Amino acid sequence: MENNLDLLTKKLYAEGVEKARVDAEALLSGARAQAEKLVADAMQEAAEIRKRAEQDAAALAKKSETELEASARMAVDALKQEITGLVAGRVADGMARQVMEDRKFVQGMVLEIVKRWDVSSGGLDLAVVLSDREKDDFRQYVEQECQELLGKGLEIQGGGAGATFSVCPRDGGYKVVFSEDSFRAFFSRYVKGIVKKMLYQES
Repeated sequence: MENNLDLLTKKLYAEGVEKARVDAEALLSGARAQAEKLVADAMQEAAEIRKRAEQDAAALAKKSETELEASARMAVDALKQEITGLVAGRVADGMARQVMEDRKFVQGMVLEIVKRWDVSSGGLDLAVVLSDREKDDFRQYVEQECQELLGKGLEIQGGGAGATFSVCPRDGGYKVVFSEDSFRAFFSRYVKGIVKKMLYQES
């Protein structure tokens, strides 16, 4: 009887150990599978986050590059307008002085304009008032005056304090010369807006 009880106890113990082992293996297997899934999900999410971050960085870089290019174009256009306005103003000042100093060409042109000017129409358009020959003479005169003015060299203030440029003759044309400080001062006003938008996410 005691023998049978021992056998039964051993059998129950062995079955309990086996069941516990099987249950433990099932739990471990499930935990491993769950851990692998968590790791895979985390890796996929990390890859997606990295991809989004790279796309955002590329988009920001592209936007910044585009805005910098636009700012550079604006700065160059502003400088061109500054130079054009300054040269045109100086030539026009010279023409006005020459009218008063009895220069025949300019006085003759002014007289022709006054003769042909239709006051009732209001405006005055030199393209309509002057003949083709007179327009050509006028163009040549203005070009000659510009060349004389630029031949002496011209200093321009533009784009903010400290932005001084010089236009001087070079190799049959003209060259805009500026220092690093002038370049920095000139472009800083165009770059500030881009930097502000980028830093503070303003549209």
